Amino acid sequence: MLREIITPQSDEYMIHIPKEYINTKVEILVLPFAEVKEEKK
Repeated sequence: MLREIITPQSDEYMIHIPKEYINTKVEILVLPFAEVKEEKK
């Protein structure tokens, strides 16, 4: 499994697909990332 959190600088992004995923079904998602801020006690 691959996971990468980025801040895109344009509307295009190129990914490298590992050889073990070639000829298999993969799911690619683009979702906004919600940061969780910790409260100070």
